[in-house]
Amino acid sequence: MALTGTVTAAEFDAALLLANCGDELLPTDGVIWQQGEPATGVAVVSGGIVTVTMNTPYGPHQIAATEGPVMAGLAELQNSEERIATVEVKGVRKAALIRYPQVLTLLGSDTRLAVAFRRLALFSLERLLRQCNEQLFVYFQNPSLPQPENIRASGAFRAMLPERPADPREVAQLLAAPELDPVAFQQLGLVKRTYPAGAKLAKKGTPGDEAFFIASGRVRVSLRIPGVGEEALTILGPGQITGEMALIDDAPRSADLIAHERPVDVFVLNRTSFRKMMSGTVAGSGWLGSRIALALTQRLAETLQRSVSFYVLSGGNQAAGTAELPPLTEEDLAADDDEPLLGFQPGKKS
Repeated sequence: MALTGTVTAAEFDAALLLANCGDELLPTDGVIWQQGEPATGVAVVSGGIVTVTMNTPYGPHQIAATEGPVMAGLAELQNSEERIATVEVKGVRKAALIRYPQVLTLLGSDTRLAVAFRRLALFSLERLLRQCNEQLFVYFQNPSLPQPENIRASGAFRAMLPERPADPREVAQLLAAPELDPVAFQQLGLVKRTYPAGAKLAKKGTPGDEAFFIASGRVRVSLRIPGVGEEALTILGPGQITGEMALIDDAPRSADLIAHERPVDVFVLNRTSFRKMMSGTVAGSGWLGSRIALALTQRLAETLQRSVSFYVLSGGNQAAGTAELPPLTEEDLAADDDEPLLGFQPGKKS
């Protein structure tokens, strides 16, 4: 069976969760919770449409709308005791609440049910994060202005970087995962790689086949917004992961990943290894999957707040072309030219 990059797998995972954890039913039409209410758990929704709305000075603003199966309420898991947004459903087959204590138990387990929970959680988080990131462009985009194209970047420069197998003890210590089986860990095939300061680990719009656990240094996750410039979404440090969204759904990179201010050491997880990890067949790897899911809940909470801030800054007008902004400068356009992935030319010292 395919992973959660396909709807069929997500439906299977949702059905399994609803059959085993779906005793506390939620409405199948209408609001299932309001922004500001106490956050008590995660909603698993099968079928229908789920919309996420947040309050602003201009009134309610729809942040995302997605088809089920999907999970809602993940953003509050470790970030807020109150609901960050209002969630409404329409025409869903079934919706049920899994309370946070049980969610944490599932995240810490390697059972079949826990594997299904992690896969559906990652599928849902990735889907919502992509919608939020895409909206950041809509607020300030004017279709009458020339828009930079997404440039394909080859892996030629990545091949120039030295790699060595990751030491499982070092990874376990970094991620505080003593249960990570050093023998089974070898199946994941992680390698350690160093990027120079200012290097791009990945570029928005390009295919993504790797995720990165940061061992040392920091990675800036950013978007270049036409007429605005670079917007740093977050800066990640040791023990955190980035680049995983492209492995979840096989879609192009949604943001640039840049070594921030100094060199960065990373443990690289490729697509094949990621699928092994998500299948639950590697002893202790479920913990890594849970670590990724928890990191994405934090990122989603931050992105939801940023989306509201951008909406307010744009004057509450999300229709493309209506925001009053200066035209793109030559500097804006040059910044998205076909530059080397790592920010330096072959044959030159970095």
